[in-house]
Amino acid sequence: MSFSHGSSWASFPGSAGGDDADLAELMKLLGKVPDRRKRKGRVYSLAFLLAASLIAVLAGASNFRQIADQVADLPASLLRKIGGRWCWFRGFFRVPDTSTIRRALEDVDVAKLEGLIGPWLLRHARPIPGGTLRLAIDGKVLRGSWIGDHESFTLFSAMIHCDGVTVAQVAVPPGTNEITQVTALLDGVSRGVDGRVVVTMDAAHTQ
Repeated sequence: MSFSHGSSWASFPGSAGGDDADLAELMKLLGKVPDRRKRKGRVYSLAFLLAASLIAVLAGASNFRQIADQVADLPASLLRKIGGRWCWFRGFFRVPDTSTIRRALEDVDVAKLEGLIGPWLLRHARPIPGGTLRLAIDGKVLRGSWIGDHESFTLFSAMIHCDGVTVAQVAVPPGTNEITQVTALLDGVSRGVDGRVVVTMDAAHTQ
């Protein structure tokens, strides 16, 4: 799973900023992601771990340790909304450590998660002037991520202009490039848009 962020928690769709955010729809959505962990030893629901991690990434976290640090700083009212587990003995909400977050995110069904989150973000993006959706598509090699000894990991994304909200992304398969993935990237976006879509891209896509 990759970490990328182009917006802050204050600009999160449906958010009035922190404690006032209505997260019921998001939690229902994340509850549809299959939990592939063994039942034994589970402390936190997968929906809680995903929601907490998402908020942390939007707040600037870019790795597992930073996600754990951000989650530990979330207010109790927000932890309650996303399904945090209350510890009656100590009198506060329990928060996952770095290893718990890493194990959960490394085992998540990424395609299923992105297939749910992208359309949700698209629906909740700010109204588009004139009914035209303006997207920028681009591929980025993720620093420090490798598929093999000599093959880096490239993520191809579609982002709404001005808002900086990523509404779709696909991994570029080894041995090819982002040119071959345009249709796969934009198929999901086009199904969720009624009006026109204008896409900007770099010169490589003129081939």
